[in-house]
Amino acid sequence: MSLDFIALAQSNLERAQRVLEDTRILDLWAAAGFRAELVGSLRMGLLMRNLDIDMHVYSDPFSLSAGFEVIANLAINDRIRRIEYTNLLDAEDKCLEWHA
Repeated sequence: MSLDFIALAQSNLERAQRVLEDTRILDLWAAAGFRAELVGSLRMGLLMRNLDIDMHVYSDPFSLSAGFEVIANLAINDRIRRIEYTNLLDAEDKCLEWHA
């Protein structure tokens, strides 16, 4: 049985696009004044086994509470079942992570 990697990647890309549309996460970040950029395998069109949608989100000035407001608005979506938060501001990455 041969696996058509291009077809798999395309199918996963379409699925990811539906998730982005259904959750409106990019719109939620933009409405709050953040700049969200897709990164990683989705941006490269190479979604294979790790079906995650990675993005980097930037703001100036930095506002932790504004980020939580965006995530609260995301949590209203009935497709979202769990959200995890990690504060890595004192780590090498100097970032915050949210996983939904």
